[in-house]
Amino acid sequence: MTEAMLINGERVPSVTGEWFDVVDPATEEVVGQAPMANEDDARRAIAAAHTAFRSWLRTVILPTASVRNNNWGDAGTFLRAAVTDYLGDAAGFSAAIAKWKSLVDLIAADGHIPEETRRGSSGLNYTQEALDYKVAVAVIAQRRGIDLWSYGRFKLAVDYAAKYVLNPSAWPWASGASATIHPLWEIAYQHWQNPAYKPIIQKRRPYSADGHSAERWTTLTNGIPF
Repeated sequence: MTEAMLINGERVPSVTGEWFDVVDPATEEVVGQAPMANEDDARRAIAAAHTAFRSWLRTVILPTASVRNNNWGDAGTFLRAAVTDYLGDAAGFSAAIAKWKSLVDLIAADGHIPEETRRGSSGLNYTQEALDYKVAVAVIAQRRGIDLWSYGRFKLAVDYAAKYVLNPSAWPWASGASATIHPLWEIAYQHWQNPAYKPIIQKRRPYSADGHSAERWTTLTNGIPF
């Protein structure tokens, strides 16, 4: 059996034109041949994969990003910000930042997020999830010289959630509220240094791979020693 390489969806030989025998270690019999690939083959495979990945992001992933006004929309905004930043799509990135701001503009005067507090006893966790994505986008934007940390009621919403994460029974929007501490707090504390965040962080540290999909290992990447 002779197997060519699969590059860009096509079976192709090596640029060397050479093959090597594939030997069954149990019987020491030659069971086939494979291309004697070199660095040029590796480079063209990587280039083809990179092109395909970028096309997949642009044509498959970006169109699926939610534009709703709740945490789904926050997730979609994070997706658009991350993908357009990776693609170097300046217009798309600007649109993602504009959507982020429009979602922050929906935060109430006292800091609660109406789209999330209406979710009953799960509202506190949904609030944190919305803030996870908001914080993640703020980090990406900061790397591009855009300050979202001081925009609108963003910090007010984080401070509002901080009051209840360790005391969910005081959550005013529903009885029986519960809270799982999300990884946004390490990043928020690194930026704002609000002492109210410290006990939240200490309760959960270390944040690792079991964190939120937008933010993982935040103790390693953003944690400040206390």
